[in-house]
Amino acid sequence: MVLYCQLTQRNIHTKPSSKSLTIICQFGVSTSSTQVHLGHSTMLLKGRQNHRNRLFVGVGFLVAANVIYHTWTLSTIQRGEREHLSDADEHGSVLQSPNANHAEFLPGIYRYGSHNRGLVITGASITSHFDSRETLWYQFFALGDRCFGDPNGAPQRIPCRQNFTDENLHMVSWETGELGTENFVCGVANRTAKLELMPSESYDVNTVRVIQVWRCPLHSIISKFDVQRFVNHVRGEKMLEVDLLYNESDHLSSVTKMHIVNTAPIIGVEQLRFPNANTPLLSSRRNITLCTAVEPNSLIHLGQFIRYHRDVIGIDHIYLGLDTQHEVWDKDDVILQAASNLLRPEIKKGTLSISTIWDHKNLGYCTNRDIRKMHHYVTCLYHAKSISEFVATWDIDEFFVFRDNREKRLLPDFLREINHSACEDWSFITMRSSTAGGLLPAAPTGLVGLDFPIRENSTNEVWQKSISKTKSIFLNGFHIPGSSLPQGKTNVRIDSLPLFPNGECAFYTDEAIMVHVRGIMDARARSQVDEPSVLNELASLLAFDSSS
Repeated sequence: MVLYCQLTQRNIHTKPSSKSLTIICQFGVSTSSTQVHLGHSTMLLKGRQNHRNRLFVGVGFLVAANVIYHTWTLSTIQRGEREHLSDADEHGSVLQSPNANHAEFLPGIYRYGSHNRGLVITGASITSHFDSRETLWYQFFALGDRCFGDPNGAPQRIPCRQNFTDENLHMVSWETGELGTENFVCGVANRTAKLELMPSESYDVNTVRVIQVWRCPLHSIISKFDVQRFVNHVRGEKMLEVDLLYNESDHLSSVTKMHIVNTAPIIGVEQLRFPNANTPLLSSRRNITLCTAVEPNSLIHLGQFIRYHRDVIGIDHIYLGLDTQHEVWDKDDVILQAASNLLRPEIKKGTLSISTIWDHKNLGYCTNRDIRKMHHYVTCLYHAKSISEFVATWDIDEFFVFRDNREKRLLPDFLREINHSACEDWSFITMRSSTAGGLLPAAPTGLVGLDFPIRENSTNEVWQKSISKTKSIFLNGFHIPGSSLPQGKTNVRIDSLPLFPNGECAFYTDEAIMVHVRGIMDARARSQVDEPSVLNELASLLAFDSSS
């Protein structure tokens, strides 16, 4: 709470010597993004002489008003805190300052229950809600049952069992599919709440039952005051200690304990953190977060990908996941720091977040790239739920292009202006894909628009990509998301369902396409484009005027 005052001197008559001293005071609340003014007081001191005396009077008035105001403010804050604290919070805040004595959480297999079952936890996070700062969710991420199928079994299974020894693997048992009946509980201090498994069904078959997401409503067990402090606190880090418990026959036993700070509320992957990164991430607001994963040998193309989608298309936050190869995974720290140094300006501005997509040190190397990428996409979605209205997912060889480029259009405006009568509060839109290619020039420039001068004049749904509303989606995907909450529904566990872009709450848009430049990733063969073809619009779009 602050008292804002402004002193001005202005003429009040036509005579030059007749002036006044005006003191304007405004009482208000200052937050990171706005000021809310509660009232104002104006004092007008006028006359031709004795301005010094009048200034002393004015300053005296300000001091007295400041004392009265701060007394009122302190009383109001204390009263507000008391109103925010429930009976269970009578001992004060449950937030702490980070301490080196707290044990670090490490991803891996955690035993639970009397049968010693194993749960492969890959990470955890705390998120708020883009539309409201009054909610706080804790979620942990775990490998789904699909990752532990028989390597020689049905082709739809994508085993990841080579990460674990046979001694540990026998603990991982899903007798009931996705552990949906298991009773996990989160705890803060002496209060607990049940965790719910988010549905993980999707028409995007690569993503089904790969990563589990278990969520707990922290706002139901901590005070509103602590929720606000965790989301908005700017003077140093604040940490929340969360217990993961298992309820068996009304007996709670500990699975693990996690300490999560508000400046980096995601744990389980290596992230870059600058010394000045002391602003809570949950308090930032963006239009769109783009989730993308990149291999180190494709970093050369990252600059144009970021600049294009940020400056031409209007995507204001990119969450980049580094996917290291088997030969270099033990150099994760070096690769992450090198990439971070190259991208430091974007990171410091808040337009780019960067981390590795898999914890090789504690989970072992996962040879299935789909599992690693899916883990990144899911954690990115739940990060985006806090800060962005929309979330998109595609690779760095895919570029969003409006079909009509005669006038500059920004993606956030386009999304908000969509009028879809079949479902006004839609869940996601999908863009069809068109492959770019052509003969490689004798002297490649490194610019996708010049090195890939043509694209197919047709589109396909094989490489389609989607943009979702973060509030409506609870499972991310490679091409289309899953577990969408339809318009008018509120119970995620009961009401969410997979959607196909069939024209209702999920649909194709004909106003944009994804230009798929297959070949800029070294791991993939260059695509040739069959006739008929058209010019690749990226050649002109990448030559934008950066000064505008």
